[in-house]
Amino acid sequence: MTQTSLVDGAAETPADPHAPMTDYQAAVLLQLCEDTGEDYDDALTSRQADRRIDTLRGMAE
Repeated sequence: MTQTSLVDGAAETPADPHAPMTDYQAAVLLQLCEDTGEDYDDALTSRQADRRIDTLRGMAE
């Protein structure tokens, strides 16, 4: 017998690309901007904030 697994279709659907960054992302981003001397942009989407956080973490290392 073959066992099939169910896949949650919602798990594969990307999040809204226009969703604003979360409060947590904003706090992390603000701290990283202060630490690196970079400008803080409060108008980023959640995806943009994730990328910016990754970039700034790389700069801080």
